Amino acid sequence: MKTFCYSLLFSLLFSSCIHYIQVAKVEVNQSNLASTFVRSPDPKQDHPPTGEKLFVTWQIPLSIDPSNCQIVLSLIYKDLTEETKTYPLSHRIGRISFPLLDEKFKETKGLFAYQALLVDKDNKVIDKWEHQMWVKVIH
Repeated sequence: MKTFCYSLLFSLLFSSCIHYIQVAKVEVNQSNLASTFVRSPDPKQDHPPTGEKLFVTWQIPLSIDPSNCQIVLSLIYKDLTEETKTYPLSHRIGRISFPLLDEKFKETKGLFAYQALLVDKDNKVIDKWEHQMWVKVIH
């Protein structure tokens, strides 16, 4: 009975913490190449890609039409420059990737923080995912 009460309390507390959008950051280097794992010849081994990649995944509930939604990805680079990308959605479930590789990575010094917003056609925020260091940059 005690376990049931704890599980009920846990589910009530965290049931409202469902995110329709999530972001994951992955470092890209030689160890990410498939040829590294299978030890096959690969010309990219001589000059492997370096940088970071963001993966934005979403799962939109049935109550929302995905064709009326878009993802707004706001980025702050370590050199404190900013960039915003917009991705219109056509599917209820999906994933996009934002690569920051090689020259652009060296130029910007990498990602400092990011924010992904799931917005409707009126730019009303449905859900958001923020990096823990996300702030608005004051110019």
